[in-house]
Amino acid sequence: MHRFTLLLVLALLSFFVAAPMNLSAQDADEESPLLVEPKTAEACFDAAVLMIDLANPKLARQYLARLFSLNPDDAAILRMRDKHGPAMFLKLAGIRTLKPLSTRLLTRMNDAFRQRANDPARVDTLIADLGGTTQKRNVAIIQLRSAGPRVLPRILQRIESAVQPERDQLVFALSRLGKQVLPAMRGALYSPDPDMRATVIDAIGQLGSDRDVPYLSFWAYSEAEPTGVRAAARRALARIKFGNPARIGELTGYGVAKSLQRAARDHFYQKTEWQLQEDGTVDFWTWDTTANLLTSVSTTPANASLLVGARFARQAMLLAPEDTNAQALYMGIMLARDVYRSDWASSIPTGPGTAHNTALVAGEDTMLDVLRMALDNPDPAAALASLQVLGQVASRNQLYQGLDKSPLVLALDYPDQRVQFMAATTVLQLEPNAPFRGSRRVVEILQRGLTDNGTRRALVIDANSQRANTLADLAGTLGFDPITAATGQDGFRIASERGDIELIMIEANVARWPLSQTLANLRADARTARLPIAVFGLEKFQDKLDRAVSRYKRTVFFVEPKSPATMKAAVTPLLQQITTPALTDVQRDERIEAAAFWFGHISANARRKVFDISTAERALFQAVNDPKLAGSVIYALASIPSQSAQQRLKEISANDTLEADFRQTSAVQLAFHIQRFGLLLTKTEVEETRSAWQKTTEPGLKTALASVIGSLNPTRRRVSEVLSNFPEPRADLPQPMPAN
Repeated sequence: MHRFTLLLVLALLSFFVAAPMNLSAQDADEESPLLVEPKTAEACFDAAVLMIDLANPKLARQYLARLFSLNPDDAAILRMRDKHGPAMFLKLAGIRTLKPLSTRLLTRMNDAFRQRANDPARVDTLIADLGGTTQKRNVAIIQLRSAGPRVLPRILQRIESAVQPERDQLVFALSRLGKQVLPAMRGALYSPDPDMRATVIDAIGQLGSDRDVPYLSFWAYSEAEPTGVRAAARRALARIKFGNPARIGELTGYGVAKSLQRAARDHFYQKTEWQLQEDGTVDFWTWDTTANLLTSVSTTPANASLLVGARFARQAMLLAPEDTNAQALYMGIMLARDVYRSDWASSIPTGPGTAHNTALVAGEDTMLDVLRMALDNPDPAAALASLQVLGQVASRNQLYQGLDKSPLVLALDYPDQRVQFMAATTVLQLEPNAPFRGSRRVVEILQRGLTDNGTRRALVIDANSQRANTLADLAGTLGFDPITAATGQDGFRIASERGDIELIMIEANVARWPLSQTLANLRADARTARLPIAVFGLEKFQDKLDRAVSRYKRTVFFVEPKSPATMKAAVTPLLQQITTPALTDVQRDERIEAAAFWFGHISANARRKVFDISTAERALFQAVNDPKLAGSVIYALASIPSQSAQQRLKEISANDTLEADFRQTSAVQLAFHIQRFGLLLTKTEVEETRSAWQKTTEPGLKTALASVIGSLNPTRRRVSEVLSNFPEPRADLPQPMPAN
């Protein structure tokens, strides 16, 4: 046994001396079935592929390790790609035992391929072969096709300057590049050269499918397009729809603008799938008008969808310039894109050339349409941006149109606290002069903003308390502060009264109301109509419950989760449609300060009859201890006609451990409170106030406290005491004359 172990060790050592590969323990040598060991990197790759076919991943890993030890250049790696195809690299990268070597090799191959595809000299060589023999032409087309969309910019450059017969050769090759180049061709539709657009449209007609119809529709029916472009687009549409480019007479322009709107909405609401790169980004193709060249940019799928959605919406608007829906859709997408680009900053970019300034010019009616759209098909980015604009262009009359007609009031119940707060501040900017249905919600939102700790709340409705608590705990792992209710009726009451619920989860067998009645009531009430609802239950009832919830927007069914991971997988897609990212610490502080400001604004601007802030008294008591908030909060407290508010103002005024300026502001408002609502302090508190006035030596504070003493309506005897302490005036003695 010892002799066998010694021989094995010596064999391993001899292998590493002969071929050092820096292998890990899992790469220990194994006898190869190959008669001749590979000496080059390409031969090592061949061997690795063979070992996978022979179900020997361990040997495959050894050959990949040897491949890297030979340090192959890009040319060698591209020869491997040409021989085995890119799918083999992807296959190896997906085998767990070959990682990370296989994923490193895939990255090297992709980098080398992109660099080669972007090499104009190589593409020019292949283009030259298009004019050679039939065999050369076919080989050139195959190689251009294998290079993918990266060769398209150079081909289009050459088409633009080519003369016959080279141009016909290039156009023919263009139609043979395969469906993989369609995303790039769609970007080339925005070339400023109409001849180029017509050429690309013809190629799309030969390669495309129904998915390309909206990309071609505008060019087929826009009166602003040259006749050649319109004709090419109609031929392409006839080829895609009917299989025959000659059947253009069967096409109709009726409904094209509406279909473009639908396509724009699909992209706006992120319903379109993109082919993703390894890092999760999208190669988005567009025409660079500065360089006059087709180019690609790496971006997120969400941004790519917004870019395409904006194009379709704009085209729909140009085809139907009187269509207010198209106008609102285009404006909403542009505003939402600015929100995403600013990474959900507190306010969107403003100034010349921004979507915000364009929206200001578009006016109140258009922006109300944008807000309605963002509420009906929840899009928090468009809702936030449109509310910001409406704060500058809307009139207060919008608040009194009735709950079902005023999107500004409806936005107060949007299921996201960031949107709710923006709606509340927008309403306050309009300076309402009479109560409206929503006044109470404004105060509730400000109150929550003043005490905001970043917690989101979820409601779990389930008669089984043990199961409800388990689900509530799972919701807590997702950052929710859960609340439970035993019946559908109680759940509806909580959701409609609280105003801070962002997710409702309902057990399918809920009682008092049953599920159907609970869902119907939640969707019928304006306060809960837009809340995301997740119905959960047993897997065997999934088909039945899927059909039941499909009648309601923002409502899904999921199998009762058993872990935080399954809970997250179930509710995250639903929440992503509606809610915004969590506030940063800086943004939360800004919101708290804004809430305090607006409480003070309500008090100082005679809006107390519109907004009853007495319900926020407890929150104001807490906030008054923060020096950054105290000034505004003191003004708010002074407008609340309660004994506790007057006592809190007195406590601050008489507290000699606080800053004098803070005490002075509070004393001024205490005097105002007493004058307006009468003396509500106890005798002891009055004496404490008088003592503070007598003891202080700071002039401003002493004056403010004196106004408090005067507001106490002192007795005549007390007035005499005060006056007697004020010294009588002395005659001013004449000043000595200066000596001559």
